[in-house]
Amino acid sequence: MNNIYAIRRATDPFYRELEFDVMDIARYSPDDVPLDAVTRFFELNTAMSDWWQPIRAQFYDEADDQDKDIPDLCPWVGATLILSPKAFRLLEDALRNDGEFLPLLVGDEEYQLFNCLSVGVDDREASEVEVDGDIELWVNKLATAPENTSQVVFKSKLEKGKTLFAGDLFKTAIEEFGLKGLAFDKNLIESFG
Repeated sequence: MNNIYAIRRATDPFYRELEFDVMDIARYSPDDVPLDAVTRFFELNTAMSDWWQPIRAQFYDEADDQDKDIPDLCPWVGATLILSPKAFRLLEDALRNDGEFLPLLVGDEEYQLFNCLSVGVDDREASEVEVDGDIELWVNKLATAPENTSQVVFKSKLEKGKTLFAGDLFKTAIEEFGLKGLAFDKNLIESFG
């Protein structure tokens, strides 16, 4: 059986985070692209490669970050990943069909922002959604359909593209390549209680 995992930021150990936010992208977006399409790109499934230009970013360098390593790859905003040159070299072919790669200049290296454009199939019968009238507020439990196991990575429409999901194939590749920075969580909805 192929498991589905939510991809999370590794916390044991903690890694340095990228000092880069969605407004950095918005500053470079064309005038004809609505701000909402940029700031909510992961939810609206906005492709950006046609107008993207490399954006300069850096890892936080605060005093309390000095003892943390820079990850090979890490989740960023929504269903995205930041890939080091090493991670990009090893994973480009596997991820290519599920999204787009957008270059980031970090120091003197070219990192990649992977924007997932692959939307999985939600099992709405097995999922639990909190509603108010006919408005879906949040997802309490997410179940994905079996056909998602054929995708390397994907995001959920029900979950509004907030999380990147993957199966055993991607998890095994990360482990075998020795890439650091990700955690794989069988609990598909992150709880904060």
